Amino acid sequence: MPKVKVNDINIYYKIHGEGEPFIVIWGIGGEILQFTHQLTNLMSKKYKIILFDSRGTGRTDKPDHPYSIEMMAEDTVILMDVLGVKSAHILGISMGSRIALSIAAKYPEKVKSLILNVAAARSPHKDDPQPAISYKRLHTAMTQPGFLDTVSEHPPTVESFLRQFKALKNFDGRKSWEKLHHPPS
Repeated sequence: MPKVKVNDINIYYKIHGEGEPFIVIWGIGGEILQFTHQLTNLMSKKYKIILFDSRGTGRTDKPDHPYSIEMMAEDTVILMDVLGVKSAHILGISMGSRIALSIAAKYPEKVKSLILNVAAARSPHKDDPQPAISYKRLHTAMTQPGFLDTVSEHPPTVESFLRQFKALKNFDGRKSWEKLHHPPS
């Protein structure tokens, strides 16, 4: 199974098909086994589909330090460089849409087209007056026996899932969104 060294982690990835590069960035806790058959059956005749497990998920390393959306965006860009991909169509799903937005704002030359699915520029819970309660509820649900086993074949650890959750919650992509709508002249 292919892995490449990116920053401080080894990223697990798969490539299906030939043609223009098309990168898929999954949501929180997501891994490449989700929807792989649907995507590859539909698109691999026209596109080179690049699927990977983000930092903290699937078969990619789960380092023991805080994550950020910007960090995961940089992981993606370096993965592209290692794979020799100059630019690609990028599909971000849920948390992946924030990673994709961050890539488009910081590295516009890397993005041929951008598809943001289940997207938001920031978390609706960012200004939650009781974040500790929300976090505690999530932690309680996630630590129930077998909860993460339902997420995927290679479930994240509770800690890595919570690191992704914090990265998602702390990201504010409104400035990135503005960059896309008002590019420098």
